[in-house]
Amino acid sequence: MTENVRMSARRRRVLLGLGAMALPAWLGAKPPPLAKARVVVIGGGVAGAACARWLRWLSPQLRIVLIEPQATVYSGFFCNTVIAGLHPLAHVARQPAALSDDRIEVVAAAVTAVETDRRRIHLSDGRALSADAIVLAPGIAMRSDSVAGFDGLAMRDNPPAWPGGKEALATVRDRLLALPPGGVVVVAPPAAPYRCPPGPYERVSLFAHVLLQRNPRAKILIADAKDSFSKQTLFLEAWARHYPGMIEWIGRQDGGQVEHYDHASQRVQLANGDVIAADWSHIIPQQKAGLVAESAGVTDRSGWISVDPTDFHVPGTQGVYAVGDATQAQPMPKSAFSAYNQARACAHAIVASLQGRPFEPELLANTCYSMVTPDAAFSVSSLYEVRRGQLRIRNPDSQLSPLIASVEARRREADEARALYAHLMRLCYGR
Repeated sequence: MTENVRMSARRRRVLLGLGAMALPAWLGAKPPPLAKARVVVIGGGVAGAACARWLRWLSPQLRIVLIEPQATVYSGFFCNTVIAGLHPLAHVARQPAALSDDRIEVVAAAVTAVETDRRRIHLSDGRALSADAIVLAPGIAMRSDSVAGFDGLAMRDNPPAWPGGKEALATVRDRLLALPPGGVVVVAPPAAPYRCPPGPYERVSLFAHVLLQRNPRAKILIADAKDSFSKQTLFLEAWARHYPGMIEWIGRQDGGQVEHYDHASQRVQLANGDVIAADWSHIIPQQKAGLVAESAGVTDRSGWISVDPTDFHVPGTQGVYAVGDATQAQPMPKSAFSAYNQARACAHAIVASLQGRPFEPELLANTCYSMVTPDAAFSVSSLYEVRRGQLRIRNPDSQLSPLIASVEARRREADEARALYAHLMRLCYGR
């Protein structure tokens, strides 16, 4: 297959994942009224915002409430470009309150408890909301016990920025710029599953881009908790081409997993016994579903929310759904594109259920771009379908960017990545 054909196929999958959807069976006829039905969405990230907006598009009569305590949320998608100075912080900042323009009631309060059996949500301002359906989209939380020594205090002082808020992203950028000449930074990606599988390696790439301009003798050591990683051959080729000799990867099979972190010295001890005297250790811990999910009692032993992929409801509950990074929805990765697709399907399912209509599971998609320089990116695209109650990859040979590609091809994918981000944010937040 030629390079141009591959790119065209990938763009078709992007359009499928964002624009083409299963239309309601009642389109063209008067839908059953939902004026008294209320759906409460918990979480104002990509998954929550997308679900709220899709609910509104599908049913103008529906009463929709979105709960998000933060006035500004920051997307994980493209936050690495902020660290690298390619975009300002405002580029990844969105205000959930803007969803009120779509007649979505936005509540700026924290959730203190969720009674899933009664579909009742308790808020930090003392209110309690009842709902006909609840959508949990709480994102992720960090496991502070996954790396010895990297506890709450160390994590606050040396944030993983995963996701990255204003202070966390600024701190990571400051640490990168403060690396001494010829210094060493250790990046420790977590074991799977976690938010954005290729994200740590994109971050390493953009770290290297900054260091190449300002500190070309610096070194980056990736001490990995995995034996392999997403888009590995593409990243390795890009590092050899753009940052020769700067980046070294040690996988779990070679004892690369970080077992202990010393906050005072920034040293890390690896599983193979090596102690690395780093100038800065950037730890990304293992993860779990956001704390709201845990308090609601819907997480399993893994710490994530198991969902039925046919409609994304939480098994064992009535009218409780979950979408986005907090869910166990393998083989779909925890990505912004996946979250949007899950939210869209979930909204269709909720409206169908409230209207007493049957719901047919939708084809789902994921497309993930990784920036390795400001003008070079590559991607992977996959389609998913529900078969016998299980989510399966429809195209086992997922459309991966070619390993050997021209400068123009990589630049074109970088442009596509920027366009996809802008389009996805408009779909979720209106801008």
